[in-house]
Amino acid sequence: MKKSINITENFHKLRLTKNFFLWVSTVLLVFLTIFMFTRNVTYGIKLSEAEKEEFELTRKKEELLTKLFNGSSLLHMKDSADDLGYSVPQHTYYIKVDDFVAAAR
Repeated sequence: MKKSINITENFHKLRLTKNFFLWVSTVLLVFLTIFMFTRNVTYGIKLSEAEKEEFELTRKKEELLTKLFNGSSLLHMKDSADDLGYSVPQHTYYIKVDDFVAAAR
C-alpha cells in the first residue's frame, strides 16, 4: 500500500511541476511577444521617419540641382550681365608691335 501512495504522490508532484513550468513558459512567451511587438513598432516608426527625411532631402537636392543648372546656363548669364551693365564691345582695337597707338578696325 505504501508503494502505491508514493507513486500517486510522486505523480501528483510531477504534475504540479509540469503545470508550473507550463505556466512559467506561457507567461514568458507572452512577455517576449509583447516586448518584440513594441520593439518592432518602434523600429517601424523610426524607419518611416527616416524614409520621409530621405524623400525630403532628395526633393531638396533635385531642387538645388535645378537651380544650379538654371543659374549657370548661358542665357541666364547673358541676362545677368545685361542687368549688371555689361555689354558687347562695339569696336575692337588692336595694337601691333611697331605701333605706339591702337588702331580701330
